[in-house]
Amino acid sequence: MLELVDVHKHLGGKLVLHPLDLEVPAGKTLVVLGPSGCGKSTMIRLMNGLLRPDSGAVYFDGEMLLVDNVAPARRRMGYVIQGGGLFPHLTARQNMTLVARHLGHDASAMA
Repeated sequence: MLELVDVHKHLGGKLVLHPLDLEVPAGKTLVVLGPSGCGKSTMIRLMNGLLRPDSGAVYFDGEMLLVDNVAPARRRMGYVIQGGGLFPHLTARQNMTLVARHLGHDASAMA
């Protein structure tokens, strides 16, 4: 499970996420939609540990994401970015599971 608890984030002196609480059960898919600049990319970066929250916490499988455990957690996550991050010859599912398949994960365990 992925969980964000009371997450706040400032970028460039501006509060861009406040307070964010979100729970994504294991094996479920989350689609994030919204206008440009609303915080989608910031939220994804917080979820995968590329950014740290100013306050609050991000948990993956019950463990708070920290510098020392974020890399192993990322190997068990999947996400697809907009535009240039997609391979046009692959389906949405294939784009989502590309890295997991490359790492040898069981296809039946992928969302």
